[in-house]
Amino acid sequence: MIIAVAYDNGKVNQNFTQTNSFKLYYAADTVIVATEIVATYSKGYSALANFLSNKRVDNLICGGIGFNAQDQLAKNEIKVYPACSGDSDEAAMLLLAGKLKYNPKYTTEFENLNENSANDIILGVKVDNK
Repeated sequence: MIIAVAYDNGKVNQNFTQTNSFKLYYAADTVIVATEIVATYSKGYSALANFLSNKRVDNLICGGIGFNAQDQLAKNEIKVYPACSGDSDEAAMLLLAGKLKYNPKYTTEFENLNENSANDIILGVKVDNK
């Protein structure tokens, strides 16, 4: 399994589309066997999703991420763990242990929302009323 963390000086980067590097964690079962920091040299969600797909990433840990980026990553069969913060190494270890705290409904995008759906948004988190 390969876990990518949007990386910023040892921390989880809070803006996926502006990340300059990812820290990749290569894991066997629940153990990290190797790590690598890779520069992206690209911007935008589509280019970053393709970059991660080419690196054979299975899981992405990040802070802020928009709907379109999440969709593109899903098309590349990459599971996204958004709304994370803190130390990148700790986040990867918590994911492997099944203890990572994240919000799957988190987004940074608010366009295309009408007045009624504005009540479903709290601090950047889209709440599902179903």
